[in-house]
Amino acid sequence: MDVATLLPLWRAALAADHAERTVRSYTDHVMDFVRGLGPAPTIAQITPPAIEAFKTRLARRCVPRTIGLALTAVRSFVRWQIASELRVDDPTLKVTFPRPGKSLPRALSDEQVRELMGAIALPDGLHPAPAYQWRRNRLAILLMLYAGLRISEAADLRCRDVFLDQRKIIIREAKGGKDRTVPIHAVPLGELRLALVDRRPSDAVCGHPTGDPLARKSFHHVFERWVPRLNLSFHFTPHQLRHTCLTKLIDTGANVFEAQEIAGHESPETTRIYYRLSAEHLRAAIDRLPVTW
Repeated sequence: MDVATLLPLWRAALAADHAERTVRSYTDHVMDFVRGLGPAPTIAQITPPAIEAFKTRLARRCVPRTIGLALTAVRSFVRWQIASELRVDDPTLKVTFPRPGKSLPRALSDEQVRELMGAIALPDGLHPAPAYQWRRNRLAILLMLYAGLRISEAADLRCRDVFLDQRKIIIREAKGGKDRTVPIHAVPLGELRLALVDRRPSDAVCGHPTGDPLARKSFHHVFERWVPRLNLSFHFTPHQLRHTCLTKLIDTGANVFEAQEIAGHESPETTRIYYRLSAEHLRAAIDRLPVTW
């Protein structure tokens, strides 16, 4: 049976039990897998070797956690086929899922942040179209760096969820399907004031000039294509901006519950990893020991 015919049916079934963000993520991963099967693929081509080849392809550009998520999406698609009596075997059972490493998140140093902020300052003399793109890309970076947004959250943010007078943004259906509120720092506040002029409530904050949101792949292109043209002395991923925000929060005195609320973590245990990363937080704890006993 043709996979292209089944994908919309599986997506509709997925939407009944999952948040829209999860549905989009799973769909993107499965579409990526399906593209590797060749033209007009059928479910008979979804085999253990095909999934292993997908896993190998992902390993060249993705961390283990992302690979695991992609394989989970493929498994969801396969098990929907089984439940729909379209197949009886489960090829994902023979595939080993990678174990996410326990390494600490990598935050940018203060020197790197200063270099980045200098590099994304709007140059003089840009024509309107490239100037809009520059401001949009700069704002996306600032939202991740100063509000701890995930890249998907920055891509999905709408003007109606930005409250400038109250200095807050609402992240709708964040990871886990829950909304959360994040205060707006003074640095992105000014950029947001400019970005929201004459915009409709439904417009994407970091989207096209028409107000339409960028496709997820296009949003990643900001970091894969635009950022390298800034000629920074270091490379960084979008998620490192979030790591940097949360680490600096803790360095400057935020407790685990404050950091958890801003990050949108389900459990404070997830947030605690940033305390392990924060040298300043640990140094302050050591300095509280008495000089003499």
